[in-house]
Amino acid sequence: MSQRPARRSARTPRAGRRAAARVWWRRPRIYVPALGVALLVVVALAVRGADGGAAPGSVAEAAVPCSGAEMTRYHIHAHIEIDIRGARQTVPGDVGHRPTCLYWLHTHDDTGLIHVEADVAVNYTLGQFFTVWDQQLSQEQVLGERVGPGEEVRVLVDGQPFMGDPRSVPLTPHEQIVVQLGPKFPAPQPFTFPPGS
Repeated sequence: MSQRPARRSARTPRAGRRAAARVWWRRPRIYVPALGVALLVVVALAVRGADGGAAPGSVAEAAVPCSGAEMTRYHIHAHIEIDIRGARQTVPGDVGHRPTCLYWLHTHDDTGLIHVEADVAVNYTLGQFFTVWDQQLSQEQVLGERVGPGEEVRVLVDGQPFMGDPRSVPLTPHEQIVVQLGPKFPAPQPFTFPPGS
């Protein structure tokens, strides 16, 4: 007669059931390291976000370096005037300033004077400046204001109409750029570049 092996009980012993019923916070060997990793990820994302990150439309996408000091090898100025439905808009005096660095495209005052201060000669565009500024610029939108029925975005460069994507306007020495969403399209204000610029 053959002997059959003893059947195991489908029931778990009482001590085993208690172990299985333990809640997650009583399993430190698994959850503490996982929580630590999650915390590191959150901190890294917060630090990355404070510097601009690489999200679409971000400063990293603009491909404009940020240095700990002002660059002086290549230093030019352009001027921008923005009018929305006839109302002049102010360009802040701290565009491109971060706690630890200064972008090569920036402003120092609210006159609309754009500083291009780089370590080498570079060709930047108005779109890159708007990206550093974290503002919208397209043929349908300026500074968060969208084109409505019967409206349009107009761009003048040194008094001449610029056809095409306003983001592609190159920033050149002493260039005067006017961006208007309207109608109303007021006459551009005269601007005199500071001596020595």
